[in-house]
Amino acid sequence: MIPTPDAIEGKQRELDELERASRHCLTVMLREHVTVRGDEAVTLDGRPVLDEGPGLQAVRELVNIQKRRSALMGWDEPKKHEVSGPGGMPIQTQVAFGDELMKRMAKIDEAAARMREEAKEGEAVLPSALG
Repeated sequence: MIPTPDAIEGKQRELDELERASRHCLTVMLREHVTVRGDEAVTLDGRPVLDEGPGLQAVRELVNIQKRRSALMGWDEPKKHEVSGPGGMPIQTQVAFGDELMKRMAKIDEAAARMREEAKEGEAVLPSALG
């Protein structure tokens, strides 16, 4: 897929926003945070008790930002999915070409026509894909 100018611009805008958010998280991580109870700083032996919570939350946010940036840039390994049938058994598939394909398509067309007739008579609900 060839990226459009709008897609490229949108991606760059998001990368810029992620960079601003990263910088903010870094400043929060590096700042000392004092434990507060009510509206007063908590002290021990006259010294403020530090609160590591805001710094740790900033670390978590920075990791989330890095994950988003990585996904946006395509740096992550492709995700693999395994699909199986009932009970974990393999899904049976058949490939049709030429005359066999035409026969199968004709059967689908016949079934669709029957369903349309039944729907007109009020006997069946017509799936939107066949309408």
